[in-house]
Amino acid sequence: MVLVYLVAFRFATIFPSGWQNYLMVFYAVGILTLLSWSSLGTHVENIDPLFGGGEWVTDYIPTPEEGSNAAINLFLTLLIPAIYGVYKKRNALGSGQQP
Repeated sequence: MVLVYLVAFRFATIFPSGWQNYLMVFYAVGILTLLSWSSLGTHVENIDPLFGGGEWVTDYIPTPEEGSNAAINLFLTLLIPAIYGVYKKRNALGSGQQP
């Protein structure tokens, strides 16, 4: 969560208007959530540390309700610190402080 806050804080001035920064953070968190949701219940075994590889193992197949609950929880857990990071950076720039 700290990493999400710091990334959002760092990139809060990409667009000149504030709503575009919030929208960018919303989309980035959504993409991270979709990537995590797609691999729910799986992991990789026998990975070679130098060359990668390995095989994907399915631990369980989540029900649609379990997948939705996990995605909503992760989305909100990441979105709140990201929005706060953008808000703090925009607020610091608006008041003339150096972030």
